[in-house]
Amino acid sequence: MTTNTENLDHAVDEHNDPHWESEEDGDRCPFCGRFSPAFGSGCEHHVATLGSGIRITEECTWLERLSDLHDTVTELIGESGGSRAFERFKKHFVRQSTLAKALIRAAAREEQLEEILVEALGYQYGDGWETGGWLSSSGVNIYHPRLSDSDAKEDEAVRLYEAFIEGAASAAMVAQHDAGRA
Repeated sequence: MTTNTENLDHAVDEHNDPHWESEEDGDRCPFCGRFSPAFGSGCEHHVATLGSGIRITEECTWLERLSDLHDTVTELIGESGGSRAFERFKKHFVRQSTLAKALIRAAAREEQLEEILVEALGYQYGDGWETGGWLSSSGVNIYHPRLSDSDAKEDEAVRLYEAFIEGAASAAMVAQHDAGRA
């Protein structure tokens, strides 16, 4: 990932891109090549900006639900790890699909939402950006080639997360019941 401001400035051709502003930070879309500002809406492929946190564009607010579910599953795995009933449930759950395995593995590793978007759901990072001065920061934008086509996969991820949370609750009740019998 390129985060060097000089290299980024050379990559942005302000003469051919009406959306580029000389004082703006951002990067180029890997699909259409248009400039997308770091903290604003960009081209139709622009989904989110990553800096000190994730900022989801207004067009992609459905990712907030996915983010919340991912955080919940990550917490559940951290808190419930080690319980035999939970580990059995988790082992069975990841056998459902490649996506289920990727989501649960990412949560177990405490990966961020953006890593799941890129590794499991087909999103891509832009070139990256960096600001100067005493309020300097750096980050990268995330893009998807066909947002309208991606809904089914994100819906599946949401369904899997919800099913995992429900199953984890059941596994916790089983573990509690087993502990009471011991």
